[in-house]
Amino acid sequence: EYDKALVGFEELRDRFDREGIPDLAFRVRNNIGLCLYKTGRLEEAEREFRALLEEDPAYVKGWTNLAKVNAAMGRTGEAERMYLRALEIDPNNPRIREDLERIRRGRGGP
Repeated sequence: EYDKALVGFEELRDRFDREGIPDLAFRVRNNIGLCLYKTGRLEEAEREFRALLEEDPAYVKGWTNLAKVNAAMGRTGEAERMYLRALEIDPNNPRIREDLERIRRGRGGP
């Protein structure tokens, strides 16, 4: 099902790019990254989220999704750093705190 969603999101991204609607294309690219992540295409998902963050370094979902990808790749230190960056941007987000604590517990950290 994620493979089908990925195709649909890629088509939407291309359409929004052609029609000059960069805001919607940007949001769709986050969904593309999530589909890549869910289908185990972690390197591609990482590239997608990093590209989003290059465009908007304050994009919280980009940081949290990139953290999830890094955690799935076994890079828990990087994942923790990315969750901390997301918390700098959105310090009152309980979901980010929960995800950060889960990473820390898995590593035996504070």
